Amino acid sequence: RFLDHSQLRNNLSRKSILRFLVSLLMGSLKHCRVSGDSMYPTLKEGDLIIYKPFKNFDNELSEGLLVVVTHPLRKKTLIVKRISKIYSETIEILGDNESRSIDSRQFGQIHTNQLQGIVETIIPL
Repeated sequence: RFLDHSQLRNNLSRKSILRFLVSLLMGSLKHCRVSGDSMYPTLKEGDLIIYKPFKNFDNELSEGLLVVVTHPLRKKTLIVKRISKIYSETIEILGDNESRSIDSRQFGQIHTNQLQGIVETIIPL
C-alpha cells in the first residue's frame, strides 16, 4: 500500500494521532525528526516521521515507498529516502531533492538489513 507524500501529510485526524501515540508508547512504531532538505518537497526540515520498524518487509517493499535506513557510511545516523529499485537482497534509495541528496547515486545499493522501517506518516512542523 503506497501512500504519496500528500496522503502521508494529510492523514492526521485526532483518531490517527492518538493511534500513533499509543503505538509509539508500545514500541510498535518509532519516530525521527527530519534534518536537511534531501527529501524536499516531500519532507521539510523539522517534520516528524512516524515509521513502522523493520521486521521482514519482503512482501511490503515496493518502489516509491519512503523508508528509514541506517546510513551506509555513518552507522549511527538514520536517513529517510525513497526506494527507487528493489533487487534480491539490496535496494536503491534516492532523495526527492536530487541536487541536495546523498543517496545510492553516491554510495550504491544498500543491503535490506540496513532498513530500519517504512514511513507511516509525516507530522509537519
